Amino acid sequence: MRKTKRMLAVALAATMVFGSSLTAFADEPVTSGGTNGSGTSEGHVEKELINVVLPTVPSGSTPFAYTMDPERLIQETDAAKYAEGTVFPEEDDTGVYFLTAENTYANASNTLQAINKSSCAITLTVKVKTTQNTAKDIALATSSTVATTGTPNLYLGLKVGNETKVVSAEEQTVTKNIAGVPSNFEVAVQTNAETGAKSYVYQEKASATTWKAMNLSMEGAVSNLAVESDTTAPTVNVTWSYAKAADDAEAATDAVDYTAQSAPAIATTSYNYNRTESLPITLSFGVGD
Repeated sequence: MRKTKRMLAVALAATMVFGSSLTAFADEPVTSGGTNGSGTSEGHVEKELINVVLPTVPSGSTPFAYTMDPERLIQETDAAKYAEGTVFPEEDDTGVYFLTAENTYANASNTLQAINKSSCAITLTVKVKTTQNTAKDIALATSSTVATTGTPNLYLGLKVGNETKVVSAEEQTVTKNIAGVPSNFEVAVQTNAETGAKSYVYQEKASATTWKAMNLSMEGAVSNLAVESDTTAPTVNVTWSYAKAADDAEAATDAVDYTAQSAPAIATTSYNYNRTESLPITLSFGVGD
């Protein structure tokens, strides 16, 4: 009995000592700590896309080709040399004719367009000059007013926007800064079809239809005076090019709005019709003239 009491006393004493040490350890404050965090970057998207649609000249078409009629032979014969129904100007006729449609002539050419479908401004450069065909080419006027007496001459004018250059054998240059439309673009996420990896891209919005464009056309006039039978007319040469505009370039005020053209269309061409139900057919009326 005495031995049992002694063992119980030893056990109680050990428990008290152990409990006291645990209490002392739990009360000590935490005074430091830390962790590491690696950094990543979402990357960079270049928000500058350049896409310019230069004037399109259909194959076999020469929109700036012209016919001059100094002696007004077409007027005098009511265009009898040409196919029946051919139309020529009647009022304020200048004697220079550009083919603008089938059997239709005008004193100015059809209008060509340079369209800036970019997110930034571009600089359009247009150059024009004449090339002599023969030594008998008609003289060129130095202004839009042609001679009414003396030696007959020919005026050709290249119109770029609202600016007109009198065409001569010396090359003339016109530059125009055409604004971009950054609101027509957006940052999107694309998925690699092979790897499934996703990345950021800067792309044109599906809803983008309106852009800025510059009009180009040619006009002409010729003296209403007699010429030699072997008198010829010079060839006019027009070239165009573009480059990204300087960041501080001032946009041209004579640019025009261009709206992408699309024809009316019905996307689905085959339907199953149930006579007891209505059949909705979705179609687009297109965009443009």
